[in-house]
Amino acid sequence: PTKNKELLFKDLVRYEDGCLYWVKPSKDHLIGVRAGALQGDGYRSVQYRGTNGKEHRIVWILHNGEIPAGLVVDHINRDKLDNRIENLRLLTNRENASNWQKRDLPTGVYLAGSGRYRVHTKANGEQHYVGTYDTIQQAVDARAAFLDAVGAAAY
Repeated sequence: PTKNKELLFKDLVRYEDGCLYWVKPSKDHLIGVRAGALQGDGYRSVQYRGTNGKEHRIVWILHNGEIPAGLVVDHINRDKLDNRIENLRLLTNRENASNWQKRDLPTGVYLAGSGRYRVHTKANGEQHYVGTYDTIQQAVDARAAFLDAVGAAAY
């Protein structure tokens, strides 16, 4: 048996600009529909017949094959939703943890591949995508307005 459960998805999806689309139909989805959904941990996950896989891991496997033991797929720009292959790399767990501690953007704001600023944040125990903005200040303001609108504390 394989160590990378995401290999199951290799023949089920196609990659296009950081996104996965179904190439085989099932009772749960149609061909051409974007695969997966945003999860509470801020990552996009794809499910098929009881197997879940993180979109960024599936993208890596489609391009490079299995992920070696002891390594994880890292988002270079620290945006968990930017799954373009050029934004992904393999790191050890220690390197990955160190990378996330070097954060230089405000909480909930991530640099998207387009050069714009994407906002996703937790509110009331759930992860939410707020939007993508031209400036850091617009992103910070949008996050604050979202949290005010849902009555959640910033965290």
